[in-house]
Order: sequence, then C-alpha cells, then structure tokens
Amino acid sequence: PDDVVYLDAGTTTLAIAAELAGRGDLTFLTNDLAIATFLAERSPSELCVAAGQVDRANLSTEGEMAAETIGGFNVDVAFMSTSSFDLRGTSVPTGAKKVVKQAIVAVATKTVLVTDSTKYGRVAALRAVPLSDLDGLITDTGLTDGVQQCLGDLDLHLWLVDPAPMKGAP
Repeated sequence: PDDVVYLDAGTTTLAIAAELAGRGDLTFLTNDLAIATFLAERSPSELCVAAGQVDRANLSTEGEMAAETIGGFNVDVAFMSTSSFDLRGTSVPTGAKKVVKQAIVAVATKTVLVTDSTKYGRVAALRAVPLSDLDGLITDTGLTDGVQQCLGDLDLHLWLVDPAPMKGAP
C-alpha cells in the first residue's frame, strides 16, 4: 500500500499493469502511453506519466525530459523492461532510451528487470544498466542452467515464470 510503482515501456510491463490495475492504493509512474491509457481506464490508483519525446514505434516517452520527470519521484519498486541483455547488463539502441533507464535505477529503492529469455544474448549499441545495479530479474524458464547460475553468482534474485495470458489487457 502507498508504494510508487514504475512501469517501464513494454508488453511485459503491460502484463504487470494488468495484474496491479485493481489496486487502488498505489501510485503508478510510466513512460509507456499504452500502459498509461490502460491504467487510466481500469485502475483507481494515482497515475503519473513521464513527459518526454515520443518514440512512435513503441508509444513511449524517452530522452532528457522523460528522465527528469522520473528523477523527481521516489520510486519504491521499478519494473524495467529491455529488448537486449547479457551478463554485463542491459543495452539500448539510443541515448534517449539510455537516460531513461539510468534515471529509473537512480530513483528506485528496488529495480526488477522483466523480460523474456529470448532477449538474453542480444546486444544493442549502448550499455544502459549493469546487472549489479538491479535487485532482481523476472523471466521465463528459457534461460540455460549456466546462465541462471551466472545470474545467481551476481547476487541477482531470479524469478523464473511460465508465460501466462494477461488479465484484462487489450
């Protein structure tokens, strides 16, 4: 109750939004316009959107303005998404996305990476957030035993889940 929850842009974080939408005791912060619309229509909780440059390809905000908005919050738990990660951390294709990811980590008490295992081993141009800056990783059961062991050695809490359809999502 009363936590500020950050939901990063992505379909996996939309699934988290669908799970939490019924709660009326949270404050949501997001840079994802689809998540913002979903929560505006389905959740009684407070909702804040990080203003910034719009990335039309994934309907999210990014860049310095979005990072500054995020930086003004005290986030209790952040669910961060990624399209590429390895044992070094997450990577992104643009500086505009990088500053948002770094702003999330800077203000969150707890940061959990949420992504499917197919994103492991992909590398984008810019390093964004090292795994050592994260508190946990939620992914599906597709990671190899060796990768799971390495993640455990990094003191990263690992939750392996089976994908399930989103409740109430469009």
